[in-house]
Amino acid sequence: MPFTQPTGVSLSGSRGNLTASRTTTNIAPSLISNTSTASLPTRKKFEPEKLCQVRNQWVRSAGDTIHIFTKTWQPLNTPVLSVVVFVHDIMEHCERYHPLFVQFAARGIEVQAFDLPGFGETGAREDAHGITGGYDVLLKEIDSAIDRAQDTHPTLPIFLMGHGMGGALVLNYVCGLGQRKWYPNVGVRFRVQPEELTRDLGEMERVLGDGLIRDTVSLQCLGDMIYQGQKVLKKRWKKFPTPLPLLLLHGTDDPICSYQATHTLSSQLLKLQPLNFIFKSWKGNMHD
Repeated sequence: MPFTQPTGVSLSGSRGNLTASRTTTNIAPSLISNTSTASLPTRKKFEPEKLCQVRNQWVRSAGDTIHIFTKTWQPLNTPVLSVVVFVHDIMEHCERYHPLFVQFAARGIEVQAFDLPGFGETGAREDAHGITGGYDVLLKEIDSAIDRAQDTHPTLPIFLMGHGMGGALVLNYVCGLGQRKWYPNVGVRFRVQPEELTRDLGEMERVLGDGLIRDTVSLQCLGDMIYQGQKVLKKRWKKFPTPLPLLLLHGTDDPICSYQATHTLSSQLLKLQPLNFIFKSWKGNMHD
C-alpha cells in the first residue's frame, strides 16, 4: 500500500496573514529499501557568528552627565524582523551575553544593549564601579535605549528584556514608580560567586577572568534594587499595562534571585492578563 511523504511547505499571503500549504508525493513500497547506499546530503553547519555583525558605540547618558557604552548585534545580509532592548544584571555587563545575542541576530532579531551606569565599560570609563546615581537614573537609561531603538527601526516591534536586576528594572519601568527611599552613595563589597551563576565550568572561568565584573557596588544601588523589587512584588504589579505581552523565565535553583518571588508575581499577573502572559520555569537551572 503506497504512503504519502511530505516534501515541502510553502507560505503565501501578506505579512501577518500567512497561509501554509504542504506538497506531498506518493511513494510505492517497492521503491523503499532499508539497505539503500545512496548518500544523504550534508547539512550545512549553522554558524551564527557569520550571520551577524557587532557594533560598539558611546552615547551620552539621559542626563547628559556621562558616556554610556552601547553594543548592537545586527543581522547580516538578512532583514531585521524585530528589536530587543536588553538590560543586564547587577555586577556585570552586556558583552557577557554575546553567545546568546549572536543566535538572536542570526535569526533576524537585532539586539541593542548597553552597560548601565556604574557597570562594565560605562563604569570603567567613569572610574565609578557600582555607582549608579540611583534607580531613577537607570530607568531613564532604559527610556533612552528604547528611544534609540525606535529611531533606528521606527516600524518594527520592540521587545524589552532584562536579566536579574535588569529584569526588575524592566518590570518597574513598565509599571511606573512610587516614592523612592534614600540610601547613601557609599561603596560596599558585593561579590557574586561563579558557582552561584552556573554549573558550566567554562563559564565559571570566564566570569573569574572578566575584568569588567567587579565586586564593589553602592549601597544606593543595592537598596534601590531590593526596595523597588519588593514594591513591584507587593502592589506595583497591579499597574502593569494589560495589553503588553510578558514572558518570565526563572530557574528553580537560582540562589541569587528568589524563584518563589517570581512564581508569586506570575500568579498575580496571570489574574490581570491570562492571554498575554507566560511564565516558564526551568527545573534545576541556576541564575544564568
